[in-house]
Amino acid sequence: MILLRSVRRFFAGGNRPSSRRALARQTEAFQTARVVVRCYYAGLLFLAATTMDNWPSYLDRAEALPLWPVRWFCLVPLHAGVLGILTGYLVTSLVGAVFSHRRWARSLAILGLLEFVAMENSFGKINHAHHLWVLTAFLLVFLPDVTDAATDRATRQRFLTVFWACQAITLLTYTMSGIGKVVCAVYQVCAGQNNILMPSGLATLVASRLLQTSSTSWLGPWLVAHPWFGWPLGLASIYLEFFAFWVAFRPALFRSWAAGLILFHIMVFLCMAIGFMPVVLLLGLLFLATARCPEKWSALDAARQLPALSLVLRRSLRSL
Repeated sequence: MILLRSVRRFFAGGNRPSSRRALARQTEAFQTARVVVRCYYAGLLFLAATTMDNWPSYLDRAEALPLWPVRWFCLVPLHAGVLGILTGYLVTSLVGAVFSHRRWARSLAILGLLEFVAMENSFGKINHAHHLWVLTAFLLVFLPDVTDAATDRATRQRFLTVFWACQAITLLTYTMSGIGKVVCAVYQVCAGQNNILMPSGLATLVASRLLQTSSTSWLGPWLVAHPWFGWPLGLASIYLEFFAFWVAFRPALFRSWAAGLILFHIMVFLCMAIGFMPVVLLLGLLFLATARCPEKWSALDAARQLPALSLVLRRSLRSL
């Protein structure tokens, strides 16, 4: 327990609300979280329905390299297995959306989603767009079944803890990505190579991606021709990703940080034609629609909570 408190203090810094304020807002946060969970499963149903346009292409696949959740493909005809998964994904998502307050329905929803994602990635190429949905849908299975808004405080807290876990694991994946990029950049610096921290780093990455995939994008060619404009964008993206997990303990930054990550995905699409639209929807649901950040948002208060940068700003102001 002491270790957990120390970890929380490290990531939260000095931004810890009083216990009285936290208890006063618990009911409000609980009610909003319940609505967001229902919207989450409605969003999952929307994602399942949008796959129907691609059903013919899935059903035309002649062979597969099945991942472990769909290893049973070897026991049935591929066409029948794919059709069963596509139908099951749509049906279980519908069930989850209608009965999102029931654990058995949420369990069916994650099962259908897991099978679909495993099937989609069993044809020689890994698509990461739905991985965060799999992680969060799995965690939401552990929500307590709540049918009455006037539930007890302990149940409300368990509900909010699972909901926060979904937010935290989402942000943690970005931090893991940011750490990987920083470690790679440090290695490239030591090797005397171009890297994302250099002025031409992002332009080089964009050019490499477009050449590798033989594709084009809206802003990619322009950014390659004007590499200096990409330097601040590259540094900002690394900062957003690297310190994302810190934001899980700083609710005042939820909306602004999520907006920054959404803009990051939009820029990635415009520059490299890599679409993560399901992740954009998830960020909007978990952070833009949440009530865990204060209603009276102050840019100055948010700036004081920025990981690392707030410390630099305070020291700079002291030196003036």
